[in-house]
Amino acid sequence: MFSMPNPPPDTPAINRRRIVADLRALGLEPGDAVLAHTSLRSLGHVEGGAETVVQGIIEVVAPDGTILFPAHTGHPGINPENPPVFDVRTSPTLNIGVVPEAARLRPDARRSLQPTHSVTAFGGQAEWFIEGHEFCDTPCGYNSPYEKLKRAGGKILLLGCDHESNTTLHALEEAANVPYHMLTGVGTMKITDANGVERQLPGRFHRWGVPRHFMRWDAEFTRLGIQRTGRVGNAETRLVDAAAMWEYVLELLKNDPCALLPEDYVLPKNLGRPG
Repeated sequence: MFSMPNPPPDTPAINRRRIVADLRALGLEPGDAVLAHTSLRSLGHVEGGAETVVQGIIEVVAPDGTILFPAHTGHPGINPENPPVFDVRTSPTLNIGVVPEAARLRPDARRSLQPTHSVTAFGGQAEWFIEGHEFCDTPCGYNSPYEKLKRAGGKILLLGCDHESNTTLHALEEAANVPYHMLTGVGTMKITDANGVERQLPGRFHRWGVPRHFMRWDAEFTRLGIQRTGRVGNAETRLVDAAAMWEYVLELLKNDPCALLPEDYVLPKNLGRPG
């Protein structure tokens, strides 16, 4: 499932030691709390594949740090009339790459119970990060792992990907109550926990189809010291201060609710405000 094409001849493989060294050089440290978004292909040929990447990130912040990986299962067909059915034990990640799926399948993974935007967590504060995610008013809202990362003084790792993969920017859209992000109405989510117990909880869901330009502020993040950039293996990588990004982007959205959309995009008039 996690196989990659054979590398070109004489291409040196990237091993865990190289991943650890490059992440430390970028500024990831023991004891950090970090949310990791990843692209395995961008690293080059990795010995051991996706599991090596997971192990490398865990090693850098060990023994006291906490690592989060997205474990998203949301898709455009989910809405209040068609709410999600989620089993924390078996629901696979969707459309976010092989590294998060490798993390989900590890026996030491702890996964939050939010049916569209769950995370898997490892390390010292794993339980705190995932606790209560299913009860949040919105998938990435207050008390979600994404908002807790800001409170914990954590970091966001964009390894081989950029801010278009940065789920915390959706959390900021929810915090700012932007008019385009959430569907109106509430659906009943079916959730099966790690013990096989099924519950039904109310939930709200993301609206799909409105284009984003999350890279719009990338240069400013670097200029202001909100993020550091470098390379891990062959992958262009960003390490973001979650709290600093949160403060800056929330102010942007308060002044302009469309600050994370393409500059020339015009919102359809029939979207209305989120309920």
